[in-house]
Amino acid sequence: MVLSLTGVLFLYLLFCMFIFRRVVTLLPDWAWIAALLFSLLIAFLISSFIELMIEKSTHNGMKQYIERFLGIGCVCFFIFLGSIDFYIYFFPKETHTYYTHCEITTPGPSSGRSGGHCKAGIKIKDKFTNKNFFLCFSSEKQPEYKLQALVKVQSNALGSYLVDYSLTKK
Repeated sequence: MVLSLTGVLFLYLLFCMFIFRRVVTLLPDWAWIAALLFSLLIAFLISSFIELMIEKSTHNGMKQYIERFLGIGCVCFFIFLGSIDFYIYFFPKETHTYYTHCEITTPGPSSGRSGGHCKAGIKIKDKFTNKNFFLCFSSEKQPEYKLQALVKVQSNALGSYLVDYSLTKK
């Protein structure tokens, strides 16, 4: 059962990593601190409940409690972080198509854990959140594009998901 739950959590986090570049949220910066505090509260409650259910008195009790508390806290925090992107992706309220400003940058966004960057990136301004989608851009014909893109986004109260974009030619 633990392995299957770990597998489901792993697949959930992979999916969230897959969509996170195409999602921008309307959450304020302090929301991440609130998520951490909420995760620690849930971890404390679950760990305390498990401790009451076990009712064993061992000399390693406090060490096991702290390990359980930190493990549950980390899992709760990662679930919360991914749930915002998950909600924006699966529960859109409206779909919009519009022209917006974009900018081609060098270097592009980070390409993962290896610490490298894409050769070029594109920042697309979202009209509803006033934030930028920052994606890798690999066209060698960059100069022939204007700084405008036709964008299709799905949005709800928490943010927007970039479905598709196409650059307009000069």
